[in-house]
Amino acid sequence: MPDREKKLLSTTEKEASQALIQAFKENESGQVNTALNNPIAGSNEMTFYFSSIESDEWMLVMGRSKAVTEKHAGVLSYTLADIISDSKEVVGRYFISTIAFSLLAIIAAAVAASNMSRIYVNKLTAPIRTLTDKVEALRGDSLDFSWTRMGEEGDETEILAEAFGVMTDRIKEDIRHITEMTSERERIAAELSFAAEIQAAMLPPLTEEFTDGNGFTLYASMRPAKAVGGDFYDFFMIDPDHLAFIIADVSDKGMGAALFMAISKSVIRACALSGGSVGEVLKSADAILSENNEISMFVTVFFAVLEISTGKVAACNAGHDYPMVCFAEEEGERSFRILQEEHSMPLAFGLSGAKYPELSWQLSEGDRIFLYTDGVNEAQGRSEEQFGMERMLDVLNANMEKGDRELLAAMREAVGKFVGDDPQFDDMTMLLVTYRG
Repeated sequence: MPDREKKLLSTTEKEASQALIQAFKENESGQVNTALNNPIAGSNEMTFYFSSIESDEWMLVMGRSKAVTEKHAGVLSYTLADIISDSKEVVGRYFISTIAFSLLAIIAAAVAASNMSRIYVNKLTAPIRTLTDKVEALRGDSLDFSWTRMGEEGDETEILAEAFGVMTDRIKEDIRHITEMTSERERIAAELSFAAEIQAAMLPPLTEEFTDGNGFTLYASMRPAKAVGGDFYDFFMIDPDHLAFIIADVSDKGMGAALFMAISKSVIRACALSGGSVGEVLKSADAILSENNEISMFVTVFFAVLEISTGKVAACNAGHDYPMVCFAEEEGERSFRILQEEHSMPLAFGLSGAKYPELSWQLSEGDRIFLYTDGVNEAQGRSEEQFGMERMLDVLNANMEKGDRELLAAMREAVGKFVGDDPQFDDMTMLLVTYRG
């Protein structure tokens, strides 16, 4: 047996020593629980802790009574339990505090983010709101638009503001042009209205005194397609027994036609009052109107002279529409029909040596002559179908018993119903003469 084992046996009881020696053989260090029997103190359970000492053959052994250990362990157990309990409470409080702090931190972060977002959004939307207010203020005559850069140079709001600035400048310029154009149109409209009054004044007045007791009745109407037109009619007494009546249509419409119409009317009347047959009158008028006619306008004319005492009519048709006449038949019945007889070229057509053949008719009491321009028979509606000669004859014959004024009113009404709401395409002029004998 080694010396250290002998020393151990000499200092402890045998059973305890043997237990330690056996444990030491098996391990370099450790502990052994054993009992020491003492006659006075009795059995005492011990715990021996041992470890070898490498410097020599000694082994360090420490012993501790189990009772003392349990006492201290109880204290330690209590202490640890309190520490654990307190730790749990502390940990719980710390956990709750941590959660509360985290929530507060999240809320604070959200508030901060919201404020930052609000600031950022306000920064972004402020120029848009300003631009919206400026655009909403653009109304009526208030079209001044100015913009001070609020964001980065070249951003979308600035580009849009510049576009609005350019747009308002253009609108103001357009308004200026429109104002000028409106003023000019009003001026032209006033001049056209005045020209229409002059043209109407050039037509002979329709008075009952002119026809009362003179062996005839007469009525005429003219409705220009524009403010002024190229159609005209005329009637006048060459002498107490001869009535001249004319209907004419200039080759254009509007102001130019109205001027040429005024010239033509004056020339034809002057030639008629100068004397000569109807053919000679138109030939003379053609020579005057063709001279210096650089605009190449012309006029179709139907010119007739009624000898009131005899009912004899001398007429000449210079390229105008055929007249519709109502002559007494052998049976005494009357109806309108188209009188298609020879006619010549229009006046101012520019053909040298043009001939103007004359026509002659004999009227009886109640016979009638209806003259018109192509604005009546060529009137058309949306179907593009013309009113036509047949419809004109139907209207004339259906209203044959009416007076001159009423018969022309019936024709205008029939044409108006046929055309409908479509604008008038051409000047519409009519003249009706009834021989009373």
